[in-house]
Amino acid sequence: MKKVLTLAAILIAAISANAQHVNPINFELTKFQLDSLRAKYVNDPANLLIQLQGIDDAQKRDANTLKDLQKELKQEKQYAKNLATYAKAAASNYKQLQKNEESNQKSIKKMRDVASDQQAVIRKLDLVKDKQKEEFIKSLGEQSTRYSNQISESQNELSFIKKQMGEIETLQNQLKTLDQEIKTKEGQLKNLEAAQKENSKQIATEIKIAKDMVKAQK
Repeated sequence: MKKVLTLAAILIAAISANAQHVNPINFELTKFQLDSLRAKYVNDPANLLIQLQGIDDAQKRDANTLKDLQKELKQEKQYAKNLATYAKAAASNYKQLQKNEESNQKSIKKMRDVASDQQAVIRKLDLVKDKQKEEFIKSLGEQSTRYSNQISESQNELSFIKKQMGEIETLQNQLKTLDQEIKTKEGQLKNLEAAQKENSKQIATEIKIAKDMVKAQK
């Protein structure tokens, strides 16, 4: 059990020691100025069309980038979910371990107190000459010592468990921050996707107009 707890502690410490964050969005949509393009190519619809098609190609790359960012966000959500599941299970298990250890320590203390009390009482029975009395007193003393040692070990276990519960709490607080970052990133992507669709629609309309102008010149 101690080996399992130690391994779990190493994992929890490793996770909580490294703050959990999403990858930031370092991406901007393709910029364009339709008024400037119209003014520059007012008498050259063929070149205007070429410029617009170049913007359209860039916007398609934007759309693919946004798809990749959505895939990344999806995995980040899953990662956060997995961490939360582990943290919840670890918190529950360590809470139960603490309860069990406290109960175990309480029982050991009772046994130690019984051994110590009986040792003291039997020592006072001066008229009892049973040859095994001293052996019994000695045995009770040894038991009391062993129980005290077990209580000390149990206290160390409790300290270890409480420390791990603190690490888990740190991890859970980090996950709250991670969840907020995910929501923020989700909102940013939603806005970028809406803007990209609107830009694409706008350029598609301008391309159609430019094509009509080119046809009209022929």
